[in-house]
Amino acid sequence: MPSTLGTAIETATGCPRGRSGEIVVCRRGNASERYRIPEALRPDGFDFHQQDVDGVSRERHRLMEGGEGGIGSCSPSGAAGASGCLAQKFRAWEQQKAGH
Repeated sequence: MPSTLGTAIETATGCPRGRSGEIVVCRRGNASERYRIPEALRPDGFDFHQQDVDGVSRERHRLMEGGEGGIGSCSPSGAAGASGCLAQKFRAWEQQKAGH
């Protein structure tokens, strides 16, 4: 009896209508799949663990390191040369502290 009551309630309430530009999803599934794209709608060949793609952190550090010369480089002369040396020492300290 409870299952027919539940079905009757779901049928009576129905799925809410979406406003323009909204996507409404009405489906009760597993809790583990709650915030995932339904399998039928996932792109083919999607692989989250791609080895050839750098992580966000690695890309950020690469951008922060800068080049061999100019601002942010470690040199006795030039624009912000001393700042670049300090930044290199700080990065080395962070890596040593992290155990790398």
